[in-house]
Amino acid sequence: MGATSIVGLERFYKKVPFSSETEFECHAGAIVAGVALRGPLVK
Repeated sequence: MGATSIVGLERFYKKVPFSSETEFECHAGAIVAGVALRGPLVK
């Protein structure tokens, strides 16, 4: 895609965004744990 950075990174879990400079949120199930993140790619 030619990107060199991601800006405005936020957590995006079950279509609910969460943004923080110092925290992130993860979810754990019976078998798998994970973090879903999104942000625009920039050059």
